Amino acid sequence: MSVRFFMDQCVPHSVARSLLEAGQSVDLLRDHLPIGAKDPEVIVYAQELEAVLITLKGGFRRHY
Repeated sequence: MSVRFFMDQCVPHSVARSLLEAGQSVDLLRDHLPIGAKDPEVIVYAQELEAVLITLKGGFRRHY
């Protein structure tokens, strides 16, 4: 079973590479939204993709 991940710009690319090597689907924020997109916009986009958001920023929980 493949899980789709939406990778925030603050996450090292090595994480995306590891997930891809494990057969998972990974979308990078920079491929879909402008760098510096606001947290609520990132959350909505991840939900539209039906993807798990991976980020290192703890402030996202305020918006969910």
